Amino acid sequence: PFALSEESRVQLRIYGLDGKIVRDYDLGIQSPGAYTSRGKAFPWDGRNNTGEPVSTGVYVVELLTEGYRGLRRIAVGK
Repeated sequence: PFALSEESRVQLRIYGLDGKIVRDYDLGIQSPGAYTSRGKAFPWDGRNNTGEPVSTGVYVVELLTEGYRGLRRIAVGK
């Protein structure tokens, strides 16, 4: 989940702890608002860029907008 104070291009990148990109999303231009509810938040399906399920473990999510860069850790379990 995330919130935007102004219209911005949004990218999400998911990294393994080795620093390699696991999944890369370009969400395009998004309007201001809260993307926090199940219907608006961006759901990651637990797959890598080639469509294969990722391993159980900890991953880093990077949110990039035109004026912000944020990192957050997430855990994937099976």
